[in-house]
Amino acid sequence: MMVDLESIKSRLSRLDVFLDESSLRLYSEQGLVNEVYTVESNIGRLIIHFRKQSDKHVQLEKVKRVFEVSRFIRKRTSVPVPEVITFGKDKAGCAFLVQKFVDGRKLSSVKDKPVYIRQLAKYIAELHHLHIAGGGYLVFRSGRLRGKFRDYFSFLKSGSLGCLKGIYSVRKELGKTVEPDFSVLRSRLDAFFRKFKELCVGVKSRLLHGDLKFENILVDDNGIVALVDLEWSAAGDPAWDFSGRKDLNDVFFEEYFKRMRSLGEPVDEKSFRLRVGIAWTIRLVFIADTFKRDEETFGWSFREFKENLDKLLLEES
Repeated sequence: MMVDLESIKSRLSRLDVFLDESSLRLYSEQGLVNEVYTVESNIGRLIIHFRKQSDKHVQLEKVKRVFEVSRFIRKRTSVPVPEVITFGKDKAGCAFLVQKFVDGRKLSSVKDKPVYIRQLAKYIAELHHLHIAGGGYLVFRSGRLRGKFRDYFSFLKSGSLGCLKGIYSVRKELGKTVEPDFSVLRSRLDAFFRKFKELCVGVKSRLLHGDLKFENILVDDNGIVALVDLEWSAAGDPAWDFSGRKDLNDVFFEEYFKRMRSLGEPVDEKSFRLRVGIAWTIRLVFIADTFKRDEETFGWSFREFKENLDKLLLEES
């Protein structure tokens, strides 16, 4: 894409930040969502994220979320996250986010992980100790962060039903058959929420990273230098952050539970692990909805969603 720096320069100049345009370099391509550049400035190297997806309102909402959540975390915790300088949209309406550059390598590329895993557990416990009103992806209203939905259970139930409707609608447009019929799968989903409502409603909403994979954790030889990619940050059950994260092993959970207890948080490990399974089931239908036009990703995620749904429905409470 052609880079429009004028809108960014205008915003930065109000903050007495000035770019060296000759140093602009493409940093990485991140699928269909971000195009990322680095550029030097009078306050050091910056990184610019351009949002490429077509729904420009949604993309602007996401960069605003990253801006507000990053400021909140930096103010309230010791968790390292990149400093966000500004955000906005360019003349074409594309959302952008400007952050200070963090030099580090992805944790996914590191072979010897135990020292980082223990440090990660400490940082995630800090995030999960922060109470956030509502449930679901974060919005900034009346000067405060809160979840879009009334509570975490509403986020799971309303969000998954919306995803299910979207899946059947688009797959029909594509001429693809979805098994079973919508009414059958919705009935099973309703039964799922009846079974686990009490368990989910009783959980207090906390600050969630939202996309806690090793690719989003930057490290150097001394430890973790940043948790990045906060666009999916949310309010809800801490179990949501661990759904589908099979790379987080017993070493992590031992340290995480210890840290949570040291912060005065009661931990029922059996209930927690069950809630991770519940969260993963719902996250799968979110993934299937996001990739409903992509045969490969839709195929495995929707299949696993149905399998997990049936498995949890059959298990003893």
